[in-house]
Amino acid sequence: MAIDWNNPEQRSSALEIYYDMGYTLEFMPVPMRQGDPLPGDYVLSSIDVIPEEGVSLDTLPDIDDAITQRILDTAWSRVRYDRDTRIALTDVWAMPDRTMTDEQIAYRQALRDITNQSDPNDITWPTKP
Repeated sequence: MAIDWNNPEQRSSALEIYYDMGYTLEFMPVPMRQGDPLPGDYVLSSIDVIPEEGVSLDTLPDIDDAITQRILDTAWSRVRYDRDTRIALTDVWAMPDRTMTDEQIAYRQALRDITNQSDPNDITWPTKP
């Protein structure tokens, strides 16, 4: 997979990964570099990347797998954040002066198990009782 510079997740992941590797790349579309607004039909590409002096985009290491992994990690992070928010909304059920129903216990457990699903972009959320 070549980097799709029009895909914001791939673009930001690529720039971050290269930065972590010690490279400094700036992303600025050519029209903006020339002081013009970005046309609505402009297609972003590698010509919009400004590498540091002495670096060529052709000689940078291949990071396709790292980009895919970073996007996947970010997706799972969003799922965990959503899951934690949903659990927090049910914390009142677990107060010492209350007794949770079996449905409430099962719901909270299903939320904790949500990361056992295989695809963070296709999560089946349990129904809140």
